[in-house]
Amino acid sequence: MTQVPPIPELPAFLARMHLLAAEVSEASDVYAAGLRLWKEAGRAVEVGKLAGDLCALWGALTGWAELKPDEADKAEAAMRQAAQDWLGLNQADRCAFEGYLDHWLHDICGYERS
Repeated sequence: MTQVPPIPELPAFLARMHLLAAEVSEASDVYAAGLRLWKEAGRAVEVGKLAGDLCALWGALTGWAELKPDEADKAEAAMRQAAQDWLGLNQADRCAFEGYLDHWLHDICGYERS
């Protein structure tokens, strides 16, 4: 398989997202850690599409916990899994990021594919 060029976003942003995803995957308060990730991605939307997509993804996951408190355990399990999946990505592989975002944004969070 041919590897496509790496994502052009700032390496510092990717490093920060990795650190925050690690927090989510290990947190006792998964929701609060997810909120921190969502806010950080939102502050970085000028970095590029990846930041915007991550903001939408984590907004949907944290929103799920807020809007459906009876499903908070499911939402938090999804947050933990999304974080673990992120940590498993090869950061030099654009296809890996695209597959991750396709799955989480569309299959899990329900955003329509264009």
